Amino acid sequence: MERYQIHKLFCNMNSKKQFSRILFFAILLVISLVSVGFSFKYFRAYKSANATNTYNQEMVDNLKTRLDSVVQKSKADELFINGHYDSAMAAYQAIPNGAYSAQFVTERKKIIEQMAEFRQSLKTQTEQAQKKAEFSQDMLGLKITSLELQHESAADSLQTVLTNRIEALENQLKKKDQELAAVPRIERLTFHNANGTKINYFGEVRNGRANGQGIGSHATGSVYDGEWKNNKKHGKGTYKWVEGEVYEGDFVEEKREGKGTYYWPNGDKYVGDWANDARNGKGVLYDKEGKIIVQGEWKNDEVAKAAQL
Repeated sequence: MERYQIHKLFCNMNSKKQFSRILFFAILLVISLVSVGFSFKYFRAYKSANATNTYNQEMVDNLKTRLDSVVQKSKADELFINGHYDSAMAAYQAIPNGAYSAQFVTERKKIIEQMAEFRQSLKTQTEQAQKKAEFSQDMLGLKITSLELQHESAADSLQTVLTNRIEALENQLKKKDQELAAVPRIERLTFHNANGTKINYFGEVRNGRANGQGIGSHATGSVYDGEWKNNKKHGKGTYKWVEGEVYEGDFVEEKREGKGTYYWPNGDKYVGDWANDARNGKGVLYDKEGKIIVQGEWKNDEVAKAAQL
């Protein structure tokens, strides 16, 4: 009985030891699993953080590269604007991923040159305008200086030179004014001659009167085409009567005076001298065939002395 109890006690002790060992290993297994779980979670977090840091670093590198490209392009642009085209080309081509070709530089060079030409043209025009303004101001200054020198008691060589120059300029201006005033204008006028006949005139006008070449249409139906002086027929011209007679020749103060030819409607004509608006002097009367009817001395439209044919 005693031996059985001892054996039973010994078995119980072995069972307790075995249970303790199993419990120990179970606890150790749980701790290992927990450690592995934490290690896996930490590894994933570390890997994610490392990927984020890598992405951020790439963004920083890209931004830095773009900033460097902008700085390089600004330097290249500055070289280009200042006309250093070869250096600018080298700077453009050194920009990473810039894709700046020789054609790009050529086109930009052409634009810069066009702008430079425009600025130079504008500068030239401005300088010319400034010179004209300075010239006008200098001329005004010369006149003022001349007036001051004229009131000085002592005249020197400079005053004489300035005075002569100003006088020459004033004479030129006066001559130009006279030439401009002498240039006739083409206008229409209406006036009356010494006989009271109304005349509608179209031609050259000076000082508000018919002066120069023009055509005068008379109220009687007659027409004069020729030279005028102060609203009068004066010089070379042609006068046509409404009945058909025509006079071609010289006029003096509205009258036929000098050399002229008178035509009748039947074809006869007189060629010769005129005075006081009539045939006076030497002249020849022709028929329509051109044969001489009479020639000789004339007085007041009559043959005073016929010449022998």
